Amino acid sequence: MSQNDQPTLEGLTASDAFNVIGTLVDLAADTGNLKLAEYALELSNELEARGISDAEASLLDYFRANAWSCRYDRRHQEGDRVWDFEQEELQQTIFFLRRAAHGPGFSELDALRRCHDVPPVLSSTAIWSPIPPDQEIGREEALFRRTDHRLPA
Repeated sequence: MSQNDQPTLEGLTASDAFNVIGTLVDLAADTGNLKLAEYALELSNELEARGISDAEASLLDYFRANAWSCRYDRRHQEGDRVWDFEQEELQQTIFFLRRAAHGPGFSELDALRRCHDVPPVLSSTAIWSPIPPDQEIGREEALFRRTDHRLPA
């Protein structure tokens, strides 16, 4: 994507701006393009500066966490960096996920938004599990099996 092709938030509603940012983050994750993740973070700052609701701030922090996770995945493909003590991308991913989940707007999000999957860098799939993969249920399946007692009506 060239500089001229980059979408802007000018004239967009908050909902449309979220779609642009989310699409950029998804593309960054799919292609490993750090420039898209960086641009999504820039647009996130721009959208926040406009003034958004508490619920929108929680959602924006979730998108930011995913953008930082893309950066982590891309930058830590070289084996040597995995052992670096300071890992800004991982710290920012955790920071934005915690802020999203503990912010005042989190409870205003619909149930599906509150149960979003965490970025791959923090996913349990990256951690050894004694449960064989064919017996482990996915997060979406777990969500739908447990919505009756995990989520408020």
